[in-house]
Amino acid sequence: MSGVRNCGKPAAGRQSKDIDSIQGVDRELVDRFLAWAKQQGVDSGYVARSRPAWWSVGLKPPPPIVCTYMARRPPAFVFNCCQARLLNIAHGLYPRRELESDTLLRLMLWLNNNLGIESGRAYAGGLQGFEQRGEFVQENQP
Repeated sequence: MSGVRNCGKPAAGRQSKDIDSIQGVDRELVDRFLAWAKQQGVDSGYVARSRPAWWSVGLKPPPPIVCTYMARRPPAFVFNCCQARLLNIAHGLYPRRELESDTLLRLMLWLNNNLGIESGRAYAGGLQGFEQRGEFVQENQP
């Protein structure tokens, strides 16, 4: 396991931010972006109309492991070292119970070594989609 950076546990005291907790210059930037997006009509699009707040994407806390979900190769699993909160660019793996860092590392390595391209759903041009709630993790977990 040498060469693998082990950072699967969040830093102590690190908390997720919802939009209402963003303050100062960061909040001014968020408000400016939302005003621009509204001028562009983003708030009247189909997805935005179906949300309680058009800009809301329902951010969850940062997952310890992040996984790619659309590629022409098997999914890649990595530690979420920077504690990124995910929008729609990757899947997050949230263990159902607290796991030690070494257990998370073994899980991540097992997933990277045991899930193949056949674990996904084929799209045009060879693109594979790996569903978060699909069989690719649930039926293949150690």
